Amino acid sequence: MSSKWRRFEVLLPLQFNDGRDVPTEWLAEAVLEVVAHFGAASYETQKLEGHWRHGGVLYRDNLVRLVADVADTADSRQWMREFKGRWKSRLEQVDLWMVSYPNRSGIARMEANVDQHGHRINRTGRLTGRGKRRRKDRAAPERPLLQSRLWIDWTGGLRNGPVGLWT
Repeated sequence: MSSKWRRFEVLLPLQFNDGRDVPTEWLAEAVLEVVAHFGAASYETQKLEGHWRHGGVLYRDNLVRLVADVADTADSRQWMREFKGRWKSRLEQVDLWMVSYPNRSGIARMEANVDQHGHRINRTGRLTGRGKRRRKDRAAPERPLLQSRLWIDWTGGLRNGPVGLWT
C-alpha cells in the first residue's frame, strides 16, 4: 500500500444550468460511486455558492462538495478523471470543478481502521485489542473524538451521524 495519499474535491451542482433541481438521489449516487470504488468519501451538505464566466455570461451555482482521500496512483487519478466526465455529462454542465492535491497529513485514512461500531480493526478486518487486559501502568489508548458528519449506512442512504476521528 502506498504511504502517499491524494485528496480529490469535486463541486457538484444542486441545479442544472436551466434552473431545475438536481435530484438528491443523483447526488447520493455520485457519493456511493466513489465509496464503491475507493471505500470511503465525505459529502459536505453546506451549500457553496460559485460564480464563473463562460462565453461572456456570468453564472452562479449552488454547489456541494464531495471529498475523497485516495492512494496517490495513476489508476486513482484516471478513475477520478472518468468520474468527472461521467457526472459532467449527466448533470448537463459546461464543466465540473475538481481539484486534487497531495495529502500527507497522516490522518487521511484513519477512519479505515475502525469498523461501523468504532472498534479498531487491522488490515485483515479483524478486531484488535479485544479481550486483552491492560496493565495498570500503561496509559489508556486515545479515544475517538466524535464529529457530526454525513455518512453512508449499509442501506445506501445518506444520514447525519457520528464519525470517529482519532485525536
